[in-house]
Amino acid sequence: MRERPVVRLALIGLLLAVCGVQLADYATHEDEKRVYPTGTELDDDFERYHGERVDVWLTVDRRTEDGFRATNGWAVTAESLPSALDPGDEVQVYGTARPGPAVDAERVVVTDARNRTYMLAASALALLLVGGYSLRHWQPEPMSGYFRPRNQHPGEGDG
Repeated sequence: MRERPVVRLALIGLLLAVCGVQLADYATHEDEKRVYPTGTELDDDFERYHGERVDVWLTVDRRTEDGFRATNGWAVTAESLPSALDPGDEVQVYGTARPGPAVDAERVVVTDARNRTYMLAASALALLLVGGYSLRHWQPEPMSGYFRPRNQHPGEGDG
């Protein structure tokens, strides 16, 4: 099989260009597709969004009788909170903006910091396993920049 590095580079360039155009298009039209105000918009002018539905990420500062206080000073009220809600946890809050600033939460989803640590550790382990398995069966060819099977010697299988 003949190698065609120019064709490969052109194909890679084309794929990167298509991805770039799609990302730019998404970023251009993101405001039109958004359903909820952003956290920045709420921080800038919370009163403007009173009575509107919100979907925000907050960090818990402390629990209260009827909900919790966020580190940004917002009060979140909820009929029921997850029992695992602790200060420092990141939560996603769906609800309605109220004066205060406050949010009447219909749903609170806790993202425990241990979950993120577990995700990162599992991802690192998977990368190590895949890399080790790949290097066990494939050998780098420093001069060409390619890999070849470890049981194949240069010149074998070329024709």
